[in-house]
Amino acid sequence: MFKYIVSILVLIILGLTMAFQTPETSDEITQDTKEEAELPKLPKEAENTMPPEMLEIIESPSLPPPAKEPESTEPAKTQEPEPEQKEEAKPEQIKEPEPIEQETEKIPTLEPRTIDLRSVVGLACNFKNDNGDTAIARGSGVIIKENTYTEESYILTNRHVVDPEWTSWAYNDPDLDIALKLTSCNVHILRVNGEILPDEKYPYAYYDLKITSGIQHDFTARLAYLPEETELSEDENRQLDYAILEVTGKNESKYFEHENPRLPASPILISNPKEWLEIIKDQRVVVPGYAYQAIGSSSFEEFRLLTKDAKVTEVYAGDKAFEETPYVLETESSPDAYGGRSGSPIFYKGYLIGLFQSRIIPEPNSKIFRGFQTTISAIIENMNTQANTKNIFQEVARFEK
Repeated sequence: MFKYIVSILVLIILGLTMAFQTPETSDEITQDTKEEAELPKLPKEAENTMPPEMLEIIESPSLPPPAKEPESTEPAKTQEPEPEQKEEAKPEQIKEPEPIEQETEKIPTLEPRTIDLRSVVGLACNFKNDNGDTAIARGSGVIIKENTYTEESYILTNRHVVDPEWTSWAYNDPDLDIALKLTSCNVHILRVNGEILPDEKYPYAYYDLKITSGIQHDFTARLAYLPEETELSEDENRQLDYAILEVTGKNESKYFEHENPRLPASPILISNPKEWLEIIKDQRVVVPGYAYQAIGSSSFEEFRLLTKDAKVTEVYAGDKAFEETPYVLETESSPDAYGGRSGSPIFYKGYLIGLFQSRIIPEPNSKIFRGFQTTISAIIENMNTQANTKNIFQEVARFEK
């Protein structure tokens, strides 16, 4: 009987021992593997490092000494010497990896420039047909190559100021005499140091120039370049409204023979599509130009250099040659009673970015003029397809990155 009871106790003890052992089953290992795989992998540069809180403990100053226990009145007991314990090796102190600096995309910048209004010109262009009929077209322009009148100096303006045949087609104006041919343009410049500072805003100073007398203009110019149309779609051809004039001489009645006046140029800004959309769009631009009064005692007898603010509201690409090029910018500005702004330069922070060429008359009681203007990006791209045009522009600027 005793042997039977002992056998039962042995079996009970063996069962309890096996119950507290962890069975190494394949299912549980698989589960652990799955849970570990769901965690993000530790970056190589952070492997074998301790978490910050552990580092703080390792690097902390020594702990304060323990508080003394109260003295006992009992006689001191003789204590046997404790066996020496080997000091456990402290874990090697590992420095936390320094954070990796991620490169952030730099925002392009542009140093603002003062606008020199002497680079903005008034144009009175003369036409004549085979029958001897004459006409005058008025507009504005901007000097893009700075030089003296005896050397290469160039003026950028609208094509519809100098080319009646193209204008009749592009602007659907059948009443325009397409037989008229440009003979020359009289160029009027500001003789005082007019400037617009980068932070200056509307209203701006204005200047009046008489144009009826033959001694009032400063220079004469001829047509030098028109757009290259070969690769343009019909819509692109209608919208690419620019022409380049070359200064050919000074007004001998206004300048002495020994005078060699210099024409100051405006810098142009070359921008990629991203810069147009993310930086220039929705920004304020400045549009100075030689307008004229359509009514009043001095109508058509003087140029008035007026400057307006506008806002770039949209930028458009073309459908063929300019598929990836911003070639039209849409502007909004307040209405005024002055015409003749064709060819006026559009400045962004003092840099030429386009030509003012059209405006849409607003609805009654509206306070906004909208217009679609040619960009300098499209002009440059088109000029690059023509021969002998590398030195047309005086100064080319880009956003700094």
